[in-house]
Amino acid sequence: MEVEKNLDYEIEKWTAKLKDVIGGMSAENDYFTKNIVAYMNDSKHFREQGDLVRSFEAIVWAWAFYTIGKEIGEIK
Repeated sequence: MEVEKNLDYEIEKWTAKLKDVIGGMSAENDYFTKNIVAYMNDSKHFREQGDLVRSFEAIVWAWAFYTIGKEIGEIK
């Protein structure tokens, strides 16, 4: 069960980091904000259901929306 423990740790770590950065985020386009929050909520839901793979995938998608938004100037 070491893999599950590590995966759960990574989900927690990246969720906390994302919460930190979006706390001061301002978005020019609400599309990015909505998707970041939606994927974070999905990650939480899957984690609560014990589906750590989908939970991790969802937090990766949330980070992707944040990163892309920053790169194209939609998120400040």
